Amino acid sequence: MYGGAASLYLLLWWRQRRLVDALLMGLLAGGAVWTKKEGMTIAALLVLVYAGGELLRRDVRMAAWLWSSARLVLAGLVVPLPWLLFKATTDPIGSDYWPLTPAVFITHVGRLPTIVLLVGREMLDLTHWSLFWVALAGLPLVTVCWLSSCGRGLLALLLGQVGVLCTLPYVFSAWRPYTEHIHRSADRLLVQATPLALLLFVEALDTLSRRPVFAGEDLAPQARQRPS
Repeated sequence: MYGGAASLYLLLWWRQRRLVDALLMGLLAGGAVWTKKEGMTIAALLVLVYAGGELLRRDVRMAAWLWSSARLVLAGLVVPLPWLLFKATTDPIGSDYWPLTPAVFITHVGRLPTIVLLVGREMLDLTHWSLFWVALAGLPLVTVCWLSSCGRGLLALLLGQVGVLCTLPYVFSAWRPYTEHIHRSADRLLVQATPLALLLFVEALDTLSRRPVFAGEDLAPQARQRPS
């Protein structure tokens, strides 16, 4: 819920350039951090995509970008800061993961092919996810050449979210066997991307509707000219 709503306000920020939308994105990203551990990944991806979009703009001044980015990050920290401070001083919840260190990652990186295979099978389980998921995944990829810059930003955010959330948790999983962790939680991790995927789906449909061939416009303007 938080990640999807934050993505919506990110899209509004790109389109309307209202600072309030960027701040709301930060607050909602902070809510994601408070709610679940995966929210930290979602919030980090949101900030990275936001920063990438700002850096690609040629009309933005560095001072203005730094100031707006600082306010965004502060807004994102306001909501989860009490929880993060509390968790730093206590250990209220047990962990299913090994420490997030480079050494652990290198030790377990060999799990990645199996993780990708099992998560891929989960995503292709049509009896579980239905054909609507095929449309959600297929339409943006088919229309990627025509997507607006906003749509491409959402696509990058979705690919990053699905890619990170469905691989790294299992690389660091302390379950034995870790494959059981995948079977138990992959569907719940994937469903977190539903609001963002639906937003991208609508953006792709809007892009198609603006294409001349889909808008009912003749591709040969000279054919509409009156005979002399």
